[in-house]
Amino acid sequence: MFEIKSIMTQKVITIAPEKPIQDAILLLSKYDFNGIPVVDKNKKLLGLFSEKNMLSDGAYSHLRTLLKLFSEMNYYRKDHEEIKDQLKDIVKLKVKDVMNPQPVTMHENDSIDDARQLFYNGAVQSLPILNMDQKLVGILTASDFIKFYGNPLPRKVREKDINREIDHFVRDFEDKFIIVSKMRVRIWLLSSVTFFVIGFAAAMFFILRISV
Repeated sequence: MFEIKSIMTQKVITIAPEKPIQDAILLLSKYDFNGIPVVDKNKKLLGLFSEKNMLSDGAYSHLRTLLKLFSEMNYYRKDHEEIKDQLKDIVKLKVKDVMNPQPVTMHENDSIDDARQLFYNGAVQSLPILNMDQKLVGILTASDFIKFYGNPLPRKVREKDINREIDHFVRDFEDKFIIVSKMRVRIWLLSSVTFFVIGFAAAMFFILRISV
């Protein structure tokens, strides 16, 4: 029986819970990750930040705030304090506010076959691997299985959940957005949330400070 530790990625890129979500999004985009483990200074796993988190309750509510700022800009020009509060809520959102605090995990000595089944069922996209002390020692992704087996997992394993969430996102906001492809929605989520939030917030604070 092959153990997970024989194929897992041991050099794991992680992020701290207090980091802004912009940092996590940039990591997802830069390395084309599905998820990033969130750990404390002792490498204890605290959660998992993933693409799916950008469509979860926490981030979702703040995306709605951005839309509100767009659609009701004239109103907000009359109430500087309210728009300041809204922007503060967006900018101050941290990884710990959006991450999944109870991700599926496995032990480094568990069977590869058991882990493989999770991916085939679409239960996970990134699987944090722990040791006996419950500390993060690796991560398992579809890429690791490709290297081991020599053939890719079904495409639906990677995209099943995120596509379902994107469908929900598009349906909910179709009255405010031109309907675009799922890939374009995904790119928007990973890039515009980062650069727009930072740039828009900075610009608005500057404008409000001048106009007050």
